[in-house]
Amino acid sequence: MAVLASIVSGAYTATYNSSDIGQQESGFRLRVVYAKEEITVGGYGKMVIDSVYSGGNCFLSGILIERDKVVKKNDICPFNPYALGQDGSTKEPGFTGKIGRMDFPLSKAIVLTAVASLPSASSIATITASNAIVDKDLSLELILANQSSVLNMTFRLYPFTYQGNDMWFHTT
Repeated sequence: MAVLASIVSGAYTATYNSSDIGQQESGFRLRVVYAKEEITVGGYGKMVIDSVYSGGNCFLSGILIERDKVVKKNDICPFNPYALGQDGSTKEPGFTGKIGRMDFPLSKAIVLTAVASLPSASSIATITASNAIVDKDLSLELILANQSSVLNMTFRLYPFTYQGNDMWFHTT
């Protein structure tokens, strides 16, 4: 049987702005979505006759099981209920955050590092994205019960220049 894709077996630890973001339920998922502008001409109706690559977007997602390690850090969730107020102080839950903030200046490096004793360490030892921030549509739930709270989080990875190339992330 032919192998269609390689499997990266093993866990990764993660830091955001050099701070540990805790454990994940089932690892991270790295997703690249490419965009193309479709070309159509009248003689072919709505048939696409060619496409032009027009960039894309990159995302890193995971289910974080140490919710409090993440949500109370203003650098990882700058719009969250614990977000900084206009005066720079931390606010109580329910605070809306500062409307109109731009994402890119608030983005920070996220680094995934393979656990040394597992096979992933010899495959992709580290994944570094220099400009990551929590993506839109983050939904924070306060579970008011005696059960574990998890945080389903997606980071948008903005491009950066690495060794003369535009990259969303680089690996070692």
